[in-house]
Amino acid sequence: MKILIVENEPANLDVLTLVMEMEGFEVIPLCSAESFIPSAIAIEPDVVLLDIDLDGFDGRELCRELKETDGIQDTPVIIVSALSDEKVQSSLAYGADVAISKPFDLVDLVGQIRNVVGK
Repeated sequence: MKILIVENEPANLDVLTLVMEMEGFEVIPLCSAESFIPSAIAIEPDVVLLDIDLDGFDGRELCRELKETDGIQDTPVIIVSALSDEKVQSSLAYGADVAISKPFDLVDLVGQIRNVVGK
């Protein structure tokens, strides 16, 4: 299973990448939101982990754009963010399949990934 992780904080990206690889997932880390849509089209991930606050980009808008892009519109998106719970939950209105606030339980995150991919 391929997971595209979009996170602009290198330490968070490293931790998420390590944990997902330990769970047996193939991880494609992306620290820049600028190339998100072209990368998603090229990679065709099974699921995307997407932060909201991405250096000038709003992950919720990127989620909406992905959900409107032919060929990848059915890709599950899990928003993972340290912003207010209200902002995180608003991601669902942008097309996110799941919205999780940081800090989060890694076992729960892995379960959510398996759940959305199993749909």
